[in-house]
Amino acid sequence: MIRPVPGPALWRRAVVSGACLMSLAACGLLPQAGGSAPAAQAPEAPADQAAQEAAEPDGSVEQEGSTGLDPLEYGNCTSLDIADAEGQTPDPEDLDISNDRASAQAEVDHTVAGAETLTIPVEAEEYASVVSIGPGTRDAVIEASHLTYIIDSELETLTIRGSGNIVWVNSVRNVVFEKGTVVKHGLVELDSGYYNQVFWRDSVPLSEQDGTDSNVVARDSLAHLVASCSPAS
Repeated sequence: MIRPVPGPALWRRAVVSGACLMSLAACGLLPQAGGSAPAAQAPEAPADQAAQEAAEPDGSVEQEGSTGLDPLEYGNCTSLDIADAEGQTPDPEDLDISNDRASAQAEVDHTVAGAETLTIPVEAEEYASVVSIGPGTRDAVIEASHLTYIIDSELETLTIRGSGNIVWVNSVRNVVFEKGTVVKHGLVELDSGYYNQVFWRDSVPLSEQDGTDSNVVARDSLAHLVASCSPAS
């Protein structure tokens, strides 16, 4: 037999139950429908966490195959290019004035005496192909284009204003590729400072300035390899 609860007692029970429900809801302890308290959720890892961990301290992501190489020694070659070529000897039939110092030396057709400061003018294109510059030169400026040079000196500065030149030098401290305009025969204006290659023998240059980002500086023994690497941008 169910006994009715007296009115005042029922009212007190309702008040107490309501207070408990409000307190539990405020504290986040109110049971869910399944009867269990909600579990705390762990913070999600950022989606790009792996990329952030792979990034360099300065925020850049390391590119595969391009680590640990000095561009003034290896030119535009990557470590993968060097690894692929390890132990390989260039075929003598593939060597010429563009990738071998001895081949260039054998084809000299114009000789210039060394001087403290020396300039090869645009007009040299009319009478020379491979130019030999004697010892004693300190600063050399090349204004001509599409010629090959053998410089038997330890240069302080080599400035190239022409395009498409190949330079073989004992050593050079500072290499400057100047972007500009060359006037030929007083009539034709051509953009200059593009696609030159400088190959040194004795010591790595201290600096390079490239106004076009299309030129290459490298050790001369790697010249044959530089030709097969991805071209400069």
